[in-house]
Amino acid sequence: MSADVLAVTPNPCMDRTLTVDQLRVGRLHRVQDSREDPAGKGINVAKALRVLGQDAVLMGFLGGPVGVRIRHQLSQDRWRMAFTSIAQSTRTNIKILTSTEVTELNEKGPEISDEEKDTFLDGLTKAACEANFAVLSGSIPPNCGADFYCQCMNYLRDGNPDLFILLDSSGPALKNGIRSAPSAVKPNIRELSDLVGRRLENPADAAAASQTLRDDTGIEYVFCSLGEQGMVLAEKRGAYYVKAPAVEPVQTVGCGDSAVAGFLAGWKQGLELEECLRWAVSAGTAASLQTDIGLNSIGDFHEILNQTIIEQLV
Repeated sequence: MSADVLAVTPNPCMDRTLTVDQLRVGRLHRVQDSREDPAGKGINVAKALRVLGQDAVLMGFLGGPVGVRIRHQLSQDRWRMAFTSIAQSTRTNIKILTSTEVTELNEKGPEISDEEKDTFLDGLTKAACEANFAVLSGSIPPNCGADFYCQCMNYLRDGNPDLFILLDSSGPALKNGIRSAPSAVKPNIRELSDLVGRRLENPADAAAASQTLRDDTGIEYVFCSLGEQGMVLAEKRGAYYVKAPAVEPVQTVGCGDSAVAGFLAGWKQGLELEECLRWAVSAGTAASLQTDIGLNSIGDFHEILNQTIIEQLV
């Protein structure tokens, strides 16, 4: 498997998932099952890519006892890693899982020193020289600044001006990041609504807003995730919509990351853009059918893929 994808997770975590019968605030609960998994959006993307037959290099900041455990688990699974070591400890996020819902408690993450940040950014330039794709995913450490993803893109392009960069974040990190015109961006419909300053209610609204964002920023591909309704893609020829087939989701954590992986896996195989969008929706939908976070079943992916239909909206 090739590894020309850089999966960049500036603020990774150890996900501690606790399964209970029912969650009631202020009450004692007996945990039925618990597990720990290295996570963060970029790591989730890489895991889904591997299910789809591709590989990635994992990058980000890791430190402290939690960082040691993450490195150990990832090395056991034979991941290629280029993490930057930091003094403070990597965060732990808690997920409380019942039969009907997931409750998430996310720590803010460690602070990064200027020296650690410079080491990481220099590493991006070096890694980009041998890569074709980079995914910048998730939140950023609290003291790195809202323009951190802009800095990441500058350093990546220093190493490879033709690198395909996909940004998947939220809030100020997303709002600032689009100023550097990544190759692609993937907001959900609420995030896209915030970016364009108007309420969006359906795929047609999302398609028009995606085209507006594309025209205003120069971003080549704007994806908008619509949750169970599917996904919209705006590009130079127009806008496309793939409706997700009706399923009974078990949980939705990591579905967006799996959708990113689906798009990249299709693109890397030379598929047409519309087919890559079908792959994205199919991977994201298949991920919702499993209790484990993200895409884990290639069989579910192919079954969903056979049910997805694409239409051109504009």
